[in-house]
Amino acid sequence: MIGGFGSGIPPRRAFLAATCGAATTLAFAYSTPGVDLVTLFAGTWLCAGLGAAWAVRLVRTLQNRQLPAPTRADVVRWAVVPVVILGALAMGRSGAALELRWFVSLTALDDAVQGLPPVDVPPGEPWIDVTLPRTVGLYPVVRAEQVPAGGTVFRDSYDIVADGGGFAHLPQGPDPDLFDREFDHVEYRHLGWDWYAWVGTVEADDPFVGNVPEPMVTAPPSPPGPPAP
Repeated sequence: MIGGFGSGIPPRRAFLAATCGAATTLAFAYSTPGVDLVTLFAGTWLCAGLGAAWAVRLVRTLQNRQLPAPTRADVVRWAVVPVVILGALAMGRSGAALELRWFVSLTALDDAVQGLPPVDVPPGEPWIDVTLPRTVGLYPVVRAEQVPAGGTVFRDSYDIVADGGGFAHLPQGPDPDLFDREFDHVEYRHLGWDWYAWVGTVEADDPFVGNVPEPMVTAPPSPPGPPAP
């Protein structure tokens, strides 16, 4: 196995490096406002495979009575694998990975907003598209728009578990009706200062529930007229 891991000794540098790479991939998948599906799939399978190999080898090592007693360094090397994988998962699920990547990109995001011309978009009016670099900080941006109340909305290009997502610079705070024309539900996460991460979803009809047609309404029959003379 990797780095002599199959010889009954604790994980070596190559296996630990592979574990760190898989854990980084897993945490990276959660570093967007939604979730990067491709990276999440890759990181999950890599971590699962390495974790399974670690567990099998650990059990076999414990069952081998001919091996010498592990040293403190050996115990640390065995413990690194689950700690790194579980730590990456915790960072992703808690939002720490998102906040860390956003903080590294904060200067570039602030510069992008400050470089836009001041525009007052009236409420209810179409948003104004603005031209920005394809990458702002550590995030790819597919579209940016100026919105009412001096706000700016960025959309990222990841395959997220939603119908849309990105960042929003909203000096007056998030407006629950801001995305009404596009999404049925929007969740905001306050990152710091005037910055928010947002994810929008569109409610779809349940494919297993048939639409019951409304009954047809017909006019009542006309009363019979008087008999002809």
